[in-house]
Amino acid sequence: MKQFTGLLIIIALLSGCAFGTISRFSEKYTEGKTNVVANSSFEKGEPYSSNIPEGWIVSNEMENSIIWEEEARNEGDKCLKIENSNQKTNLISDKFMINSQSVYYTKCQIKSEKSTSKPVKLYLIAFDKKGNKVNEYSQETVLDTEWNLIELTSGFFNQDAVSARISVTIPKDEDNTFRIDDVESYNVHKFAYRYQTD
Repeated sequence: MKQFTGLLIIIALLSGCAFGTISRFSEKYTEGKTNVVANSSFEKGEPYSSNIPEGWIVSNEMENSIIWEEEARNEGDKCLKIENSNQKTNLISDKFMINSQSVYYTKCQIKSEKSTSKPVKLYLIAFDKKGNKVNEYSQETVLDTEWNLIELTSGFFNQDAVSARISVTIPKDEDNTFRIDDVESYNVHKFAYRYQTD
């Protein structure tokens, strides 16, 4: 009899459907791993010639409301401050390559000057070699005035997935100010498939 072993282990890792998130992994699994998000702490770029750090784009016209800030950073020398968010803002990373048989742990530090009722969302979006979206994973949270850690674990990618981007979505909140820092993602596990013949 022929059977695939390890299937039950894979199923046990899942919470929800096959394209849901995997809840097992956390920040401790990033030790010794490489962060695949370029300029994840917003240190690179020319803050006086552009408000957008190197390796990031903004999906709307909010560039003038985005400021590099040194005073209230979480780690490193800078963070991003978004003021007077009069529309939803998407901060999107450069593309990075992924392994479709791996699990990725993504995190972001974010806070607001006022507690929020509308959630901030963290996404990992995977693409095939033609640039078509094949997977989307997300996690959301409402914020308080301290630094909030948002964590997202993604796995069971479409077999055609070859690259991904991280997106942080800030809700419309005109009377609030948001700060974002340390948007990171790590390959923390690779599924091992073994074909066994009894």
